[in-house]
Amino acid sequence: MIKKTLGYLLIFIGIVILLYPILKDIYIKHEQKKIFYNYTYSFENSSYLFEDLRENVNYEEESQPAKKESSILKDVLGIITISKIDVTLPVYYDATSNNLKKGAAIVKGTAFPPKGNTVIAAHRGRTYGSYFNRLQELEIGDMITLDFNNSSYTYEVYEIFIVEPSEVWVLNNTQEPIITLITCHPQSGTHRLIVRGKIIY
Repeated sequence: MIKKTLGYLLIFIGIVILLYPILKDIYIKHEQKKIFYNYTYSFENSSYLFEDLRENVNYEEESQPAKKESSILKDVLGIITISKIDVTLPVYYDATSNNLKKGAAIVKGTAFPPKGNTVIAAHRGRTYGSYFNRLQELEIGDMITLDFNNSSYTYEVYEIFIVEPSEVWVLNNTQEPIITLITCHPQSGTHRLIVRGKIIY
């Protein structure tokens, strides 16, 4: 009887372990859908929810942008969409561990669109959902859309390369408005995959 019970218990534990990543992915996507709905709803029903964040960027001080309180938007600054790889993610400020569990994040101290180098990081792999898991599938000419501060910006991919984690020059500001996407490469995280796009409108 004990052996039979133990056998059932081991089978149950095995099923839970197998299903956990799938169930977690479903939960994360459900939460993100609520964020997308709230983000869209907020701009359809309010003409002004938070201040112009672009004026609050300071590369030297890396100050956090001021934002009006909103129970709808919470900490979401915008939405990044990459149709080619079926990505739609909320974008937070500062690539902290907590923010990267929920979506993508603008790296602290880098620019807000439409000026300079807007650097956005996200996880790769299924630990916290798919996120930038398929970023390596992007090609020159693909489009990236960033909805931010009640405006929508579209970028065309013009450069894709891999760097060492220590090569932080990819965070440097630029004269022209661009977007830089960063994720681990490969999934083990020994390097960083960089995708850059130039703003087209």
